[in-house]
Amino acid sequence: MRGPYKGVDARIVEESSTAMYIHCNVLILNLYIVSCCSIITSIRNTFLALQSIYHFIGRPRKRHSIFEKIQASLKGFAGGTMTLKSLSDTRWACRVEAVRSLLDNFEATISTIQEIENTDPDTGGQASPLLKSMEDFNFVFNLLLLKQVLLQCDLLSKTLQSVSLTFDLLKSVKNSTIEIIQSYRTDQYFDKLFDYCSKITEKCGFRPAKLPRRGKIPAKLVGGSKAPFEAVKEHLKATVFSPLLDTLEQEIENRLQDNNLDVLNHLSQLLGRHEVVEESIKFVSKYYSLDEELLFCEMKIFHNMKE
Repeated sequence: MRGPYKGVDARIVEESSTAMYIHCNVLILNLYIVSCCSIITSIRNTFLALQSIYHFIGRPRKRHSIFEKIQASLKGFAGGTMTLKSLSDTRWACRVEAVRSLLDNFEATISTIQEIENTDPDTGGQASPLLKSMEDFNFVFNLLLLKQVLLQCDLLSKTLQSVSLTFDLLKSVKNSTIEIIQSYRTDQYFDKLFDYCSKITEKCGFRPAKLPRRGKIPAKLVGGSKAPFEAVKEHLKATVFSPLLDTLEQEIENRLQDNNLDVLNHLSQLLGRHEVVEESIKFVSKYYSLDEELLFCEMKIFHNMKE
């Protein structure tokens, strides 16, 4: 569709150089979320584990019945989603719900997998690696981080789907979302999240945060230097936390910028109001190489026309 040589976009631009390709903004959000989830190894593995957990507990009905029984027996359930949610590449908001549903049912999910591991000789072997994935600091950290940033992006998605959306509002919400994501990139926020996850893993007896095993680089190559990270917090921040926020910010900026929001906003100002906006007249005249005075007169006639 947007091929630079033979796509519809390129063919139309050949006929009209000022024509703009306007992509579906919600689909654009789909593209950048899927991109973020695939290029960061730890985040990608978290989603793969999450989907495996969903399929393992949801099928067959026997295993899901165990989940429902354990969930009903737990006291002090905090509410939220009562069932686990699946992922979807075409509906990225499903990823937000999948993360939230697992966090809401974390205790019930672990207890279910533990019971299956101990009582079902046929599928107990499948339960063991899933349990290992969940009872790990990195898994908990990734889920909580994803919940925070994806919920923020979910607000942007809902705005894009609003029937009353204007291009001026879209630009404002996009910039606000980027500013909020940037606000997460502080040492204070990272330390707070890291400490909170450490308390959870210690309380539950999960595997604590630790550096991945990496061998020394051969001395004949670079003198046998050690791994670049000496502290686990430094490693986690550099390989997961910062890359995720950076990628989200960059993708929102780049993808939504494709729609040339300034031009579209000024056009909507001219065509959607009952009065002529002088600033928009100047912008549109310059962009399309039009006579400013003539456009001003035409827009006055347009706004005074009666059906």
